[in-house]
Amino acid sequence: RCRRASGNGNARGRQIAPKLSVLLAVLAVLAVLPPPSARARTASTTATLSSKLAERSAERAKLAEGAPRGRGGMQGMAEGLKLASEFAAGIIVGGGIGFGIDHLAGSAPFGLIVFLMLGFAAGIRNVLRTVGPAPPPKSPLEPGAGDEPRRPR
Repeated sequence: RCRRASGNGNARGRQIAPKLSVLLAVLAVLAVLPPPSARARTASTTATLSSKLAERSAERAKLAEGAPRGRGGMQGMAEGLKLASEFAAGIIVGGGIGFGIDHLAGSAPFGLIVFLMLGFAAGIRNVLRTVGPAPPPKSPLEPGAGDEPRRPR
C-alpha cells in the first residue's frame, strides 16, 4: 500500500508540474505588463501629446510663413568677417602711411600716431557705411538724378 500511494503521488506530481509551470509563466508575463488602467492612461497621454504637438507645429508653420527670412549662419559669419577685415584694413593702411611718413620725414612717432587715428576713423566709417541703411533713391525732380551725366558749363 505504501508503494501505491507514493506511486500515485509521483503521477500526480507529474500532472501538476506542467500546470504549475504554465501558471508561473502567466504570472511572470502579468507582472511585466502594466495594469489595464495604466495602458489606457498611456494611450490617452500619447494621444494628448500627439494633438498638442500637431497644434504647435501648425503654429510654428504659420509664424514661419509671416516672418521675414533671416540670413543663414554662414552668410552672417561671412558678413562679420568682411566687416572685421574692412576695419583692420583701415587701421593697417593708416599705420603704414604714418610709418612711411615718419621714416621719410624723420618725425618719429607723430606721423604714425596721427595716421593710426585716421585709419581707425576710416575703418569705423567703412563699417558704419556697410551696416547702415541704404541711401534713399533720388527722385527724378532732383538735379543730377537723370539718366544723362551733367556737363560742365
